Formats: sequence, C-alpha cells, structure tokens
Amino acid sequence: MGSNIPLSNWDDPFGEEPSPDQAMPIITLPGKTRPVDVKLIRNRQQKMLPYLQDLYKAACDELSRQGAAVRLASEREVLKVVEYRIPDHPHLMQIFTHASTDFAVVMPAKKHKGDPFFNKIAPMQHVDQLKGQGDMALLMKLENLGLEQLPEMVRVVFPGLVNFLSFWIMKIDGPIRNVMYNQTATPKPFREFNYTNYIH
Repeated sequence: MGSNIPLSNWDDPFGEEPSPDQAMPIITLPGKTRPVDVKLIRNRQQKMLPYLQDLYKAACDELSRQGAAVRLASEREVLKVVEYRIPDHPHLMQIFTHASTDFAVVMPAKKHKGDPFFNKIAPMQHVDQLKGQGDMALLMKLENLGLEQLPEMVRVVFPGLVNFLSFWIMKIDGPIRNVMYNQTATPKPFREFNYTNYIH
C-alpha cells in the first residue's frame, strides 16, 4: 500500500499568506520570477513543530501500550522522498530519499481531526475501509485500541516519519517543498522486540 502526503502548501502550511483575491497584484516581468523568501518559509514550517511533536508522542504512547506481537506485526519499510529548496538557489529543487523501518500505529482520529495538514501526513480512514485492505496487523491494532466501541474514523500514523519531518524542519537549511512516502510490509522472523531501542 502506498501513500502520498503532499501538503496543500508546504511553503505556507497555516495559510498565513493572503488569498489571491485579498493580495495586492504582483507584476511579473518577462524572464523574471517572484523571489522566494527561504527565511519566511522556514519560520512558517517551524510553527508546525509543536503539532508534529504532539502527534509523535501520541503515536509512541499508543505503540508502547500495545503488545509485542502487535508491534512486530506492524513493522513496515517506509521509503520517504523529500523535495526541498536549495537554500542558496531557492527556485531550484533537490530530492532526498531515505528508507527506514517504522511502525503503522492506528489511533482514533478525533484528537487531531481539525488540523488539515495532519490529514495529509497521517490520513484519516474509515474503519470499514481499513478492514477492506486486509492488513492483518492493522486489524489486530483495531482490536487492541482498548476501546469498548471502535471509532468510525482512525488515523494510521508512522511515528518515524513524523519524527523525520520534525528533524528536517529543525535542522536542515533547505525548506521542504513536498513529501511523499511509500510503505510496505515485509515478513520478518519472530524476535524479541525492544521498544526502548526505537525511541532515541
């Protein structure tokens, strides 16, 4: 199963820039492009950090609560593709790819329901849709949510992906322009799971 998570606008994730009908008209000369303010984009993306860290903590708390068998079954290989602006030449884009083991954490969707970029990073899914995918690990997680009644909507969160995006926003000079990810379940032999090794 693959997913893309392009935000509506990574340069302006909270919609702080006026909409075209509210903004002053910008005259573009032939052969010239509108300047890109890398510092402004970085400042806007850094406002996402508390939300990303909150989502990461909630996903890790849920992961630690689950049994070792459920955690092991939900291991995924996640390939992340980040398109970012080259700081000295912000009109030019570069691509960075990174693959790592992550965990598919199923959480009730209600907590972050109103945050539009969470719906891109960790999309909400109807429980029936999730059951239709036939992913046994995710179905096990639905049963292990510890709720008397299953929620209608759930969110599948990859904590490693969320942590990776937080790290990029904090430490990397080139601001993100777009992010895509693809996750695959790979069969793994049974082994002892040490949760403390995952959180650093």
